Amino acid sequence: MAYFFQLPLPLLDEAAQLELLPDTNLKGKNYRTLAVSFAPNQGGNDHQDTFRYYFDPKTMALSYLSYAYDTNGGGIRFRAAQENPKGRFVFLNYLNYKPKSLAPLDSLPSLYNSDQLELLSEIINVVE
Repeated sequence: MAYFFQLPLPLLDEAAQLELLPDTNLKGKNYRTLAVSFAPNQGGNDHQDTFRYYFDPKTMALSYLSYAYDTNGGGIRFRAAQENPKGRFVFLNYLNYKPKSLAPLDSLPSLYNSDQLELLSEIINVVE
């Protein structure tokens, strides 16, 4: 969980392998899309997990992310970030979604746009 709390800083890690993808449309707005995977020899126990990050092109703020993971049988998730400003810092809370049926990772934005994802949870980072 700490990984998501620190985003986007972990993307600078030596093990992160970054690829800029074409922009992705989410709810009528285009977002810069970054694909992230990890080098097997440096990426830790979950190096096989893959991520997509969607950044606002004007502010470069992380707005959405999606990922495929293998832990506990695996799956894919889509998260919509919600800014939670605290003083000079901005923390992100997330609405955490999953597809209603088996789907490829890169189909999640389209499924989100057509309301075909199921809300699993709200991730609230409590900062006092």
